[in-house]
Formats: sequence, structure tokens, C-alpha cells
Amino acid sequence: MTKRKHKPLKIIGLLLLTVLLLAGVFIAGLYGYHRHMLQKEAALIRHQGQFVQIDGGNMNIYTEGSGDKTLVFMAGANTPAVICDFKPLFSRLSDTYRIAVIEKFGYGYSENADL
Repeated sequence: MTKRKHKPLKIIGLLLLTVLLLAGVFIAGLYGYHRHMLQKEAALIRHQGQFVQIDGGNMNIYTEGSGDKTLVFMAGANTPAVICDFKPLFSRLSDTYRIAVIEKFGYGYSENADL
């Protein structure tokens, strides 16, 4: 009788161990894929704009287009890469206007600064 009581516990234990091992393999696969994609994307990322020194720190400013009027784009809250985020908008406007995209300190390619 005691053998019957232990058999369900062994089955449950083996099932839990199998699920944990499969989860570990799945997570390891996701991690490997993530690392691969980071390396692949790193080759695609290139610096856009130019650095302007302000109060001892380098701020990134990107300009594009030509026109009599200049439109200035700046980061709001939670906009880490202003140039990338606003590119679909300002690329349509650059035929008519001069575009200036300013990445404040701590955003995009600009340095972090204690100001």
C-alpha cells in the first residue's frame, strides 16, 4: 500500500522536473536569440547628427532640409531616441522646412550630464 502512495508523488515530481527543464531550455534559447539580434542590429545603428559642446558636455543635434522656416524637434518624456522616433514626421517636412532635432543630455547620442 505504501508503494501506491508514493507513485503519484513520483509522477508529479517527474512532471515538474520536465516542465522546469523545458522552461530552462526555452529561456536559454530566447537569451541566445536576443544576443544574436543585438549583434545584428549593432551593425545597423549609426550616429546621425553632429555633436555640439554645451557646458562641457556633447549634445547631439541633427539637421535636415532647407527652407525659410526651421522646425525644432526635442524629446519629451520617455522618448529615448528623438531622431529615430520623429524621423517619419520630419522626413516628410524637410522638403519645405529646415529641420533641427535636438537630443537633450541623456537622450539618444547626447552624453549624460549633470546640469
